[in-house]
Order: sequence, then C-alpha cells, then structure tokens
Amino acid sequence: MLVKLLPHYYMSSATAFYYDGSNNLIEVDRYMSPEANRLNPKYPLKIVARSVLYCFRYEDGRLVQSAGLPGPSVSKAPAFSCGQLKAGEHSLERYRYNANGTLRAMLNYYGEGDADASDSQRKSGGGGYGSIWLPERLPSGEQARVELHFNAKDELTNLSTTFLEFAAADAQPSYAARGDAGGSMLEYRFPGSPVPLSVIDKGFAAIGSYPRVRIFPHRSGMTVSEVFDAGSRKPRQRQWRSLDLNRQEMYGGNGKLIRVVQYGAAPQDAYEEDLKGYAESGVLKVTPTTTGYASYRVYDYDTAGKERLTFVCWQHDVPSNKPLRHFPWWTPDPTPKRSREEALIYGMKNVVNRCGTPDGKMVVQGLAAIDSYMAKTYGYDVEKLSYGEAR
Repeated sequence: MLVKLLPHYYMSSATAFYYDGSNNLIEVDRYMSPEANRLNPKYPLKIVARSVLYCFRYEDGRLVQSAGLPGPSVSKAPAFSCGQLKAGEHSLERYRYNANGTLRAMLNYYGEGDADASDSQRKSGGGGYGSIWLPERLPSGEQARVELHFNAKDELTNLSTTFLEFAAADAQPSYAARGDAGGSMLEYRFPGSPVPLSVIDKGFAAIGSYPRVRIFPHRSGMTVSEVFDAGSRKPRQRQWRSLDLNRQEMYGGNGKLIRVVQYGAAPQDAYEEDLKGYAESGVLKVTPTTTGYASYRVYDYDTAGKERLTFVCWQHDVPSNKPLRHFPWWTPDPTPKRSREEALIYGMKNVVNRCGTPDGKMVVQGLAAIDSYMAKTYGYDVEKLSYGEAR
C-alpha cells in the first residue's frame, strides 16, 4: 500500500513499544531497515538491525528502575533484553519512595565507559550519584534535598545539602558562625569507612554511627572541616582552611581542646591569638614568623583549658647568629632598613627558618625539615579528609 502511495520513499526504521500485563511500558526498541541507505548510497549509515532504547522496571505498580533516559541506546547487542541490565555495566536510574508514594530518592548508576565517572568510583565498575528529598522545607519553600555520591559497593563517599539544619546533632558552637551567603553548602565526606547506602531509607538518622568529616563555610571566608569518630557527636579534630591549612585543633575523648597548631595569620573574625601577651609575660623571646613559609605556632591546653605556647618559628640571621627580626616587634626597630630588593637578596643568602621553644631554643631548621617535623610530631595536615585521598 505505502509503495503505491509513496513510490520514492523507503522505511528506514521502526520503533516498537512493549508492555507488561499491567499495561506498564517496559521496553522501547528501534529496528533499522537496510532500505535506509537506498536514497543515500554514497554515505551509507551503519545499519543496526535492533537497538534497545529504553528499559523500565516496576514494583507494586511503581517505577523503580529505568535506563536510556537520557542518552544513547541501552544496548545494540542482538540478543539483549532489559532483564539483563546490571548496575556497573549499564547506565541506569533507580527510584525509592516514601510510604505515601512520593519520591524519596533518585540514584544514577554509572555504566562502563561513562565519561563523568571519577576513577575513585569506577575502580571496580559502577558507583554513581543521586538526589534524596527530605521532609523539611528550605526558607524559600523548596523541599530540602541532599546530593550524594556512592562507590561501586553502594557505599556513600560524600554528600552535600543547602539544608543547613541537616544532622543537627553534629553541630558545634562554631557552626553558629557559618557563612550566610546565598548558596551556602553543608558537606559530609566519608574518607575511611564509606557509609552503606541504606542510611537514606531512614532520613540519614544513622549517619552518626560512622566516621565522617563535616565541612561548612565560615563567615570569615575560611572553610571549616570537623573530623568525627564513629558514634561520637564531638569532633576529635577541626581544621580551618583558606588556601592552606591555617589552624588545626585537636580534641580529647571528652571533647575538650588539647592542642592547636596555627599556620599563617589569624583572621580577626575566625579565632583569636595573643602572641604579644606571651612576649610581655616573658614566655616568648623571639619575634615569631606569622605569615608565609614556616609560620607555625603550637598551643597546648591542660585539663582546665589553660593555654600554653609551646612551639614557634622565627627567621634566623646566620652571619650574626641571632634572630633576624627585632624583638619585641611592636617597638621601634633601630636596625637600618634595607630596600625590598636588598632584603630579598640578603634573605636568600643569609637567613634560615628555625622552629623551637618560645624562648628561642632551636629544635629544627630548614623549610623541608620543618614541614616534615610538624607532620610527624604534631600530625599536622596528615588527616585523610576525602574518600580515595592518598595521605
């Protein structure tokens, strides 16, 4: 009939729709005809007799899995059927629902060869990302949502949300000073023991049972990372970062501060530091380095919370065998001033970085040796903060 009506046209492909016994769409296939190249023999198309475009699976009348939306065909293998779909081999989406039938979670699984799957999630195939909708509402009225990533074993590696009351039991006093700029994000990472994906089924209530890192922006512009052990609601470590790790706080099992390692200058609206007070009391006897390389200070705290400066760094003038900078630093310096260029050249030839006790007794010298000493002695910047991170 079509040949008689349309003698110059040929059927290139046909789409077939398949349904289950409950009239649910379960598969969409495309069949190509060799006639597709009848009108274009010079640049022929590659004929794929059958391609599975979309697959759908249902449980209790609800869509629980789909594949092919959006993207290329699910499979071009001649004998493939939707029942052969496997997470890690094929890109697919899975859905979870609340008791009232509303959508709770949409999980996207990477397939083999997906370009946007990171190496840490693809080592053994699979892994992916997803969205979880919470019952709470944001100030805008929008439903709160958690975005997450998981590995090939269906374990959470990290999550983030703009719902800043998420996991409120972990919130410490410093969280009250978080940044309030639009789009502020609260993030969790699980660097050591990834969390089973099943925690999403109970609104993340069990998240405190696992080791975790809680990350949020501070109003100073710094990023705060708090490291929690499994089962603890008090962090054992807190880090303050800008471009570098600027402050590392260590806590005991009772949640009390026991040590602080400081690096670089202290922002006025982040945390306090009173080096001048230590100099005036006679504890500090050298002008400490507070910016740039080797600008470490260490404070220890007793059981009553009393602070004690125990370690500082300074610049040492080799020719005179004395500290380079005038002490105390807030008083007039009688030393003749060098130009910026002269000071740079002199520093490169004659000045070394030293660290030691506040009274100026050297413990370690040289940038590389100092950084290594801080890592080994004080555990500075050795904490693993992300899944797959090498430390």
